[in-house]
Amino acid sequence: MSKISIITISYNNKEGLSKTINSVLNQSYKYIEYLVIDGGSNDGTVDLLKSYDSDIDHWVSESDKGIYNAMNKGIQAASGEYLLFLNSGDVLLENSTIEKASQGLCADIVYGDLVINKSGVLREKRYPDILTFEYLWKSHLPHPASFIKKELFQRCGLYNENNKIVSDQEFFITALIKGNASYKHLNFPITKFEFDGISSKDENRNLIKQERVTFFNKHFPLLITNFQELDHLKKIQSSRVVKKALKFRKVLTFFKNKFS
Repeated sequence: MSKISIITISYNNKEGLSKTINSVLNQSYKYIEYLVIDGGSNDGTVDLLKSYDSDIDHWVSESDKGIYNAMNKGIQAASGEYLLFLNSGDVLLENSTIEKASQGLCADIVYGDLVINKSGVLREKRYPDILTFEYLWKSHLPHPASFIKKELFQRCGLYNENNKIVSDQEFFITALIKGNASYKHLNFPITKFEFDGISSKDENRNLIKQERVTFFNKHFPLLITNFQELDHLKKIQSSRVVKKALKFRKVLTFFKNKFS
């Protein structure tokens, strides 16, 4: 059985952290190592962590340099074969979720689906079985529903701490494309994800786009040029004027062939 390290990062979210902790401690799977990396909260989080001191394998509350610095601390402290990042406020969907997922851990990256909670409205987001560069260019894997072999971080490096939001995306695509990491999709939801984090806020959309463009250009400059040109071509082809022109051309061709 694979030992799974679940890593939770938090900052001033005592209520959300309490839900996350309980969702982990209630798991039926016995081979779980649980770590909480708190950024020096002052909202009572430390007292909460102390109350679970005998249940949490490793926790720390200290200032850090951002989300990915905290995650990297967790990676370095973890001893499991697989790592799962379950942020403060997110919860595992069922008490048997990890036990069920453990039966499919046979690749470098094993990802399931998400249930997204947006203002009390739940919707399930499913992910593809086959990952293409085009998919990763336009979308990304579900970080809080992905089991990552710790050894993969040793091969491909830790999260890029220069990014504020998209370093998990950068890690996934470089590990899959450059590192030739193996992957598997589990066709069931792993985590209920709270749609209120830094990556979900409208004011951060431009930053997300900028960071994604930066790391894509850094790692795949030639591919990105081609994909940007392809996207531009698709936009042109989908425009109303061009569609009408193409339709008119088909009509002319039809009559030309019919009466010539």
